[in-house]
Amino acid sequence: MKYKLSLVAASVAFVCSLGNGARAQEQTPNTQAEEAAIEKISVTGSRIKRADFSTPQPLVGFSKDDIVSIGSSDITDALLEIPSVIGGVTPQGSTGNIQNNGIRTADLRGLGDNRTLVLIDGRRAVSNSANGNRVGLGTIPAGFVERVEVITGGASAVYGSDAVAGVVNIITETDQEGFELDVRGQYSNALDSADQTIDFSWGGSFNEGRGYLFTAINLDTRTAIRARNVPRSLIQADFQYDDGINTFVNRQGERVPFSQIDNFDTFDFGDLSADPEGGRFEGNDFFFNEDGLQEGFVTDTDGFDLRADDDLNAARDRVNFAIKGTYDFTDDFSGFFTLTHSFNSTLQTREPEGDDFNDVHFLVLDDSQANFTAINVPIGRIPLSNPFAPQQIIDAAPSTGIAFDRRFSEVGTQLTDNDRNTTRFYGGLKGFVWDDWEWETSFGYGRYNSEQTRFNEINVINLTAGLNAEQLPDGTIQCADATDRANGCVPVNLFGIGSITPEAADFIRANLFQDATVEQYSFQAFITGDLFELPAGAVGSAFGIDFRRDFQDLQPGELNRRGGHTSGTVPQFDDGYNVWEAFGEVSVPLVAGAPGAYNWSVDSSARVANYSIENVGTVFSFGVGTQYQPIEELNLRLSFNRALRAPDLAELFSPPRGDNDGINDVCEGVTLADAGSSTLADNCLAEPGIVGFINTAFAEDPTLDLNQIEFEQENGGVSSPNTGFIGLKEEEADTITIGAVWQPSYIQGFSLAVDYYDIEIEDAIDQRSNQDILNLCFNDPIDFRNGNNPFCNDITRNEVDGQLANIIQREANLAAQETSGVDYQLNYEFSLDGQGVPGRFEVRYIHTHLIKFTETTVNLDGSLNVDNQKGELVNERFRDRGRFSLAWSNEDWRVTWRTTYFGSTFDSNELLEDFLDAQEEFGDAAEVPAFLNIDRVLFHNITARYSTEIGNVDARFTLGVSNITNNEGPFIPDGDTASGEDSNSADAFGIRGRNFFARVNLRF
Repeated sequence: MKYKLSLVAASVAFVCSLGNGARAQEQTPNTQAEEAAIEKISVTGSRIKRADFSTPQPLVGFSKDDIVSIGSSDITDALLEIPSVIGGVTPQGSTGNIQNNGIRTADLRGLGDNRTLVLIDGRRAVSNSANGNRVGLGTIPAGFVERVEVITGGASAVYGSDAVAGVVNIITETDQEGFELDVRGQYSNALDSADQTIDFSWGGSFNEGRGYLFTAINLDTRTAIRARNVPRSLIQADFQYDDGINTFVNRQGERVPFSQIDNFDTFDFGDLSADPEGGRFEGNDFFFNEDGLQEGFVTDTDGFDLRADDDLNAARDRVNFAIKGTYDFTDDFSGFFTLTHSFNSTLQTREPEGDDFNDVHFLVLDDSQANFTAINVPIGRIPLSNPFAPQQIIDAAPSTGIAFDRRFSEVGTQLTDNDRNTTRFYGGLKGFVWDDWEWETSFGYGRYNSEQTRFNEINVINLTAGLNAEQLPDGTIQCADATDRANGCVPVNLFGIGSITPEAADFIRANLFQDATVEQYSFQAFITGDLFELPAGAVGSAFGIDFRRDFQDLQPGELNRRGGHTSGTVPQFDDGYNVWEAFGEVSVPLVAGAPGAYNWSVDSSARVANYSIENVGTVFSFGVGTQYQPIEELNLRLSFNRALRAPDLAELFSPPRGDNDGINDVCEGVTLADAGSSTLADNCLAEPGIVGFINTAFAEDPTLDLNQIEFEQENGGVSSPNTGFIGLKEEEADTITIGAVWQPSYIQGFSLAVDYYDIEIEDAIDQRSNQDILNLCFNDPIDFRNGNNPFCNDITRNEVDGQLANIIQREANLAAQETSGVDYQLNYEFSLDGQGVPGRFEVRYIHTHLIKFTETTVNLDGSLNVDNQKGELVNERFRDRGRFSLAWSNEDWRVTWRTTYFGSTFDSNELLEDFLDAQEEFGDAAEVPAFLNIDRVLFHNITARYSTEIGNVDARFTLGVSNITNNEGPFIPDGDTASGEDSNSADAFGIRGRNFFARVNLRF
C-alpha cells in the first residue's frame, strides 16, 4: 500500500469519544516528514483524505467497546445515549404500526428519522420500510462494526438527499486478525424478558498480505415484554382534567379527585373497554358476562381489559451476516467488496379485535392515487329476526335492529408477524494516479423484502352476512341470504361469552397479507487529492459523480387491499425514480504557524442533482466551513450548509393507505334553523345525508321540533387514509454550527467542545390535519362541492345519514421547522497515582441544551401559526439531555459507570392551554394538571470487565447492570395527557426495568 497507518489509527477510539476535537494542534505544520508517514484518512462529512479528524462540523461517535459496555447487541441503543438522538421508530411506539412494527430507527435533533441519513462505510443503505426512507440499525452485525460516527448537521452537499438533520455513518471492521467469539445474555426480572446473542467473526490476510477477508455472523433472540409482567401497565388509570380539577375514573364510573389517591398500584382505577367479550347491546342496557345476560352495563366495572394480552415489545429473532474483502492487484490498484444480509422476524401480540355496529369500515372501489374512492360499510344492527337474539333484548330494540359492541375473543388475539430480509452489496475498484491522487469507482445494490401477516382481524362483510340469520322449521339456523350461503356463510351468534363457534370464527376471521420490496441501485465514482501547494499546506479536493435508482413494489393480498375489515387497508403500487449527481469539495489551508493564527483553513462543498421527479428536477446544495486556531490549544469552527431532502417513494407514489382518526365534525350541531346564518351552515345543509339524518330523527320522534334537531357525528373514528402526492417538491434546509474546541496543554488529557447549531427547514413535507381539510371545504363560499375545491373532493359522507365516511390526507409541502441549541462535550483522562490510587480514569460528559423548536404552518386566512414545541415531552423536545460516564482502568480490569439524564419537561402545550383556560374561568380554584410538569429523570448503569489470557486465547468477561435503581420513569397515564400511553409511561423513556447482562468475549 502507498501509506502505512501509524499514529492516527491508534487514536481512533479517543478521537471518536472526543467528537471532532481538533487533532490538528497535535501536529506541527512544518514537520512534513512526519506527515508523510501518516496515512490520510476519510472522516465522516467529507471525502477529502486528511491527516487528522478535524473538520468544521461537530462529530460525535462511539466504538465497539462502547456498545459492549452498554450491554446491547443493537447499535440503536448506543446511539440513543447521544443526547442529540431520539428514537424514531421504537418498539413501544410501533406496536400498532402496520408497516414499521418491529424495526428501530434513530432520529437526529427530533426532525424525523427520514431526515437522518444512515451510511455504511460512507455509502447509502436501502430502506427497511415500505412507507418511508428508514434504515433499521439492527440489520448490521455488532461484530462487524468498528465504530459509529455521527454528524448532527446538514451534509447534503457531500452525501446527497436526506442528510438534513445529520448523518449516522457505520464504519465496519478493517484489520481484525483471527477469530472472535462473543456470547451475551441479558435478563430483566422486572420485565420478565430475556435477550441472548452470539456473535462470531473472523478476519485474516492471504497471498502475502495482498488480500484481506473479514466475516461476521450475529444470532439474536429476544422474548416479548408482556404488559401482564409490568404491573404499572395493568393499572387502568384514565386521567381527566375536568373543570380545572384533576380526576380519575374509578370502577364505578365516578370521578375521583386526584388528591384522594394515595397509591397508584392499589387504587381501583377504571379505564376498561366498552367492548366486552360477551357483548353489550342497546347502549348500556344489556350485556353478557360469565353468569349470562345482565342489565345495566358499567364500562369501568364490566368492560374488557385491553392491556392484559398486549406485548409492549415484540418478540424477535434475528440473524445478521456480513463479509467484506479487499485485494491489492498492485501497489496502486485494488478491489473491494462488502455483502451483508439480515433476517429479522418479529411477532407482536395485541388484544382481540373489538368492534361496534356503527364503527366505520370502508371498502375500496378504486385505490389509485388520483381517483381513490371508497364506500362506508358499517356492520350495522343485528336484525330483530336473528334467532340467537334473546327476546328481552328484541323487545327493547327499535325496529331498525339491535345495536351491539363486542370483543371477538373467540377469533383470537391480534398477531402481527413480520419476516424481513435485507441484502446490501457494494463493490468496486480503487487506485492511485499522478502519484498521490486516489480514485474509486463502486457499484451498490440493496434489496429489502418484508412479508407480513396480520392475523385475527374481522371481515366485516362476512360478519354482516353472518348476523343476517334465520331459523328453519326443523330448528336449523342458517344465513338468510341464499347468495351468502352459496359463498360459505356461517351464522354468527354474538350473544354471550364463547358464543361464536369455531366455524363462525373461521368465517369472519380476516388474515391480511402483504409483500413489500424496496430496491436501490447505485453507482459512484470520485477522485481525491491535492490540487496544489500553498505556503500553509496543500489544497485538498474531491470530485465525483453519483447515480441512484430507488424502486418500491408493494403487493398486498386482495382482502388487505380491498378493505371491508377491521384493519387499515394497504394499497398496491410499484414505482421509483432516478437521480444523477455531481459533487466536489475543496479544503484550503490559509495560514499556518503565524502569530495569532496557528492554523486557519476553509472547506467548501457543492452538489448538483437531477431527479426524474417532475417537481424536483435539478437542485443544488452546498456547504462552507472554516476552522481558525489563534493558538494551538483552541480551535474555533464555523459551518453553513444548504441541505435538501427529496420526497421519498411513499410520499410521492403511495395511493391512500388505511388509517382511522378521531375527528370533530365541523357540521356537528347544525340545525335546519341555521340556514342562511353562515357559509359553514349552508354548506353543511347542502349535504343530502345531513338533512337525511335530521329527517330520520324527526320521523323516529315527531314530538321534536324539526328545525331544532341537531346533526350528530355518531362515529368517533373516521377512515382517514394517508396518500402520496406526485406534485411534491424538495425540502430545503439551512444549517449553521458555530463552536470551539479547547485542549489546554497544562491539563493533560482534557478537552472541551461547545457548539451552537441552528437548523431551518422550508417546504417540509407533511399532511394537513383532518380538521383543516374539513374547514377548507365547508367554509368555502364559492367552490363548495363544485369540483374546484380539492379538499371537498377528499371528503366522503354517507348519503343517507351524513356520517363522515372518509377523509383523505395528502402529502404536501406545508410546514417550516426551526430548531437551535448548544451541544457540549467534555473529556478528561487522568490518574491519581500521586494520591495512592492505582489505574487511570476517563470522564466523559455530553450535553444538549435546546434553545428553540418550532413548527410553522399557514392558517386558513393566510396568517402563520407557530407551534412552539420546546420542552414538550410528547414530542421529546427536552430542554436538556445529557450522558455522563466515568471509567476506571487498571491492568486487567475496567469498570464503567454511565448515567443518562433527561431534564425537567412538561407534558404538552395542549395540556398547558387547558390549565390556562381553567385559570381564566375558575381563577385560583383551578388546579395545576397533575401530569403537566415532569421532573428530571436519571438512569444509572454499571459495567465491569476483566481481561486475561487463557493459553493462546485473549478472554474478556463482562458483567453489567442497566438501570440499577429500577427506575421506570415517571408515571404518566393515558387520557387528557398527550405523552401518556396505555402502559402509563411516555414513549420517550421506553419500557424500562432493571437489566442484568453477562458477556464472554474470546479472541484467538
